[in-house]
Amino acid sequence: MTELVHASLGLRGNCRWRCLLLLFMALPVWATPEEGTILLNWKGQMSNGGKLTNWAGSSGPCGRNSSWFQVSCDGAGYVQRIDLGNSELSGPLVPELGQLSHLEFLSVYNNSFNGEIPQELGDLTALNVLDLSANQFSGLIPASLSKLTNLGNLKLKSNKFMGSFPASLLQLYNVSELNLDSNHISGALNVTRILKLTDAAATLYGQSIGIVSLMNNSVTDVDYQPDDLLNTRTVFKLQGNPYCNASVPELYDDGRRCFCLQNCSITTPQQGTILYNWKKTLSNNDTLSNWNDMADPCESNPWFHVLCNTNGYVQRIDLGSSNLSGPLVPELGLLSQLETLTLYNNSLNGFIPEALGNLSALTFLDLSDNDLSGSIPDSFDKLTNLTFLKLSNNNLSNFYLDSLMGLPKLTDLQIQSNNFSGVLNYTHWRYTIQGAKYEWFGIYSTLVNNSITDVIYQSNDLLSSRVVVLEGNPYCVGSPDLYDNGRRFFCPPMTVSITSIHGKRLAIIIGTVSSALTLVLAISLVAMFKIRAKRTFRKLEVEYRQKFAEFEVNPEPFLYNDLRLATHDFNESTKLGQGSFGTVYKGTLSTGNQVAIKKLKPITAAHGIEVDDFLNEVVFITKMKHRNLVDLKGYCMRGKERMLVYEYVENMDLEQSLLLGKNKEAMTWPVRFNICLGVAQGLHYLHTYAQPRVIHRDIKASNILLNINYAPKIADFGLALLFPDEKTHISTATVAGTRGYLAPEYASYGELSEKADVYSFGVLCLEIVSGRKNIDQTRPADQVYLPSWAWKLDEERKLKDLVDPSLHLHADEVKQALRVINITLRCLQQIPDRRPSMSFVQTMLQGDLEPNEIVFTPRAMVDSSILEDSSVIEESALLSGPPSESTPSAESNGR
Repeated sequence: MTELVHASLGLRGNCRWRCLLLLFMALPVWATPEEGTILLNWKGQMSNGGKLTNWAGSSGPCGRNSSWFQVSCDGAGYVQRIDLGNSELSGPLVPELGQLSHLEFLSVYNNSFNGEIPQELGDLTALNVLDLSANQFSGLIPASLSKLTNLGNLKLKSNKFMGSFPASLLQLYNVSELNLDSNHISGALNVTRILKLTDAAATLYGQSIGIVSLMNNSVTDVDYQPDDLLNTRTVFKLQGNPYCNASVPELYDDGRRCFCLQNCSITTPQQGTILYNWKKTLSNNDTLSNWNDMADPCESNPWFHVLCNTNGYVQRIDLGSSNLSGPLVPELGLLSQLETLTLYNNSLNGFIPEALGNLSALTFLDLSDNDLSGSIPDSFDKLTNLTFLKLSNNNLSNFYLDSLMGLPKLTDLQIQSNNFSGVLNYTHWRYTIQGAKYEWFGIYSTLVNNSITDVIYQSNDLLSSRVVVLEGNPYCVGSPDLYDNGRRFFCPPMTVSITSIHGKRLAIIIGTVSSALTLVLAISLVAMFKIRAKRTFRKLEVEYRQKFAEFEVNPEPFLYNDLRLATHDFNESTKLGQGSFGTVYKGTLSTGNQVAIKKLKPITAAHGIEVDDFLNEVVFITKMKHRNLVDLKGYCMRGKERMLVYEYVENMDLEQSLLLGKNKEAMTWPVRFNICLGVAQGLHYLHTYAQPRVIHRDIKASNILLNINYAPKIADFGLALLFPDEKTHISTATVAGTRGYLAPEYASYGELSEKADVYSFGVLCLEIVSGRKNIDQTRPADQVYLPSWAWKLDEERKLKDLVDPSLHLHADEVKQALRVINITLRCLQQIPDRRPSMSFVQTMLQGDLEPNEIVFTPRAMVDSSILEDSSVIEESALLSGPPSESTPSAESNGR
């Protein structure tokens, strides 16, 4: 555009005016008065439009300085989104709304709008979401709505619509559920005709409406053929209709049992039948060779990749990276006790079935890296136990995630690299999902690489520490305007020239100083130095954020001065611990939030952590998101100084609380057992789901932090060694770890695998059960090293003597403690391959697998090298005298 202006200045006559005209035509349209008039006329017909007071002005809702309540526009100046849900409004919908040709989102749910739906709404062909639920609309549902073929989400429930079922809406093949609950739809429902229409749509478009819900209407009868009951593509819900309430469904009444009870077969299919039938729909299913229709997956010969609980129900299906292709079938929703479903990195396609919302026990769902399309099912709002949901790298669309916002246990949501489009209402998200339990909100990669075109936000939203970064979305394309605070907040630094912005401000300040008085000059110079400091920080921040962006993480940058104030200039009284890489301090930020600040030793040529090591630690710790891992909040850089800022964990570490007796009275058996289980779950995450996978290498009591509820959090990833998926063992020249916890093969030969962590976990659990350190020189010779004593007691059949005598256990707790010891002994096998994986350890602790099902060698020879008197053992230490020991509780908060 600048080149065009320069060219025009060198021309004469009509050419100059033509160039200027072209320049004017290239500018975006900033006002569409006709659309503003439509909305003002609509407002005028509302009887309670108090919240729409700022719907005013001749420039319309899309003017350069306009900000109409809950209205947003696209880049061309057209109304794109109207979100008036829960706004206490009443009145009709006006026909002129059908002229908003660029409207993609229209929601008026939970108001008191009334009257009939205008036929003209069928002209809104760009519409993706139409939510008219929970109002007082009446009359017939207009057939013109069937023209809205881009519609992915249609909500019409809880109104007063009447007449027969609007079969024309079945043409909306992108809508996964047609919900007309709580209306006055009456007459007979022709299921046979409906199924023909949905089957035709599925054949033509590859997808169709999967659920027809008419609960609490006035349907009196259903026309169907027997074969219709075998259809699994479309589910009908008719509870609360006269058809279902006429009498208790008889056994022979297949129609009522199917449409009123959602039981469309004589008996619920067996879980083996469900999985075998699914297998038949999948291509490249060689990994499922022992899945057959003549056996149950939980009988004596377990099916590959299937784990069952003690009640004989399928609890876990792990089929990640199995080269499978085909659909997810709705029948999977009948696996009532399924807790984990892992299907990442396959070629699965089609919709995510609404029926998966019936998996009420589900805690972990990973469907990432497939070819799934459609929307996230509304039924997912019933997955109240779900903690981990990974849907990244698919073709999902229809950006409407309200069904996920109310999930009370969801802590990890990954939906990046899909096709979510439209407008992100950041204000709505921010105020709807506040609270620490929604840790996924604000994670850097949650929404990157989608198709979001705009963001709705208020100015105070930009002060939030929870940032949704939108790199890779159309919203971030191009150079943001100097005053575009939104793009500077939501888009990563590599697309925003922060340095140039600050440079312009600095030039303005210098220009002002040249004509100022001496006093003003002094004040301005102070301001200039502050800006230079911020500019230096910003420049460095950009460099580091570019590095972080490569790994899709977004740790918060902290200013050194803020951390200095938080710790009273790193006062000794705020010191929590000290270790080989630095000192940990407790800090209180200006917001009142408490953090643990790990101040690393200064970087020098001879000692300390290099820059790349620091970057790697920040990247990989930030990527680790699990309830049993300590959470990295951010980082700080100042010259050669580096600091890591962690969440503050209230109840010290396990060594101080239990082994040193500072809070032993709180260490009841239920607390100790939950610590064992939580550490197992955290290690299982590191070994299995972290990308790339992680070996901790230094599992010990002082690296297990305890929060306010004594839930464990694994700390100290500074020594973690990352290994690629294709490698299971690594030889290291340097052995890093802590005496007493090291696996024999690692301490003696530097052979490292995840089984080294399993061994350390076994030692840790013995400490938890016994309440003593793994090495205690004050005890008799045969009891000095805890694992050796445990093996001795096992041979003598006296394992109960290992239990902490200060615990007063009842019979069930004694049984559970002995079970933990038996699991622990399997972790302490001399040969690494005979140790169970952390996945199996977790399963055994949960009671879903018996320890005697794991191959077990009763006695393990203990390599003396693990007793080297060193907190951190280097290879040379195994061949020479022991170095001195460091502070026992090193890095206790933030390691």
